[in-house]
Amino acid sequence: MTNPSLLLGAIASTKAEIKRHEDALQVLMDDLALMYATGEMDDLKDEDGNLVHEAVKVSRCTRTSWQYSNAVKELQQLEQFEGVASKKETEYWRVTLPKAEF
Repeated sequence: MTNPSLLLGAIASTKAEIKRHEDALQVLMDDLALMYATGEMDDLKDEDGNLVHEAVKVSRCTRTSWQYSNAVKELQQLEQFEGVASKKETEYWRVTLPKAEF
């Protein structure tokens, strides 16, 4: 595509479409979390607790991050060790789609 206006328009249109899909996916993931919490997904769990259906695997993941005080960067490890830094964990879902076959 060589026309800058068409290119920018296509980018804007694609970004809007992605946003619509992300919003729809978030609704689905909220439903998944609710069904998981109520035990409705138990029949789809594998031995590791992942949800598996056909070629899709959904795993519950936890991400840990740290929030530091205004201390100097070199003191971050010391703050972790002494318990001054606050720990923040975020849970999320990872969806793995089947790999393309060639």
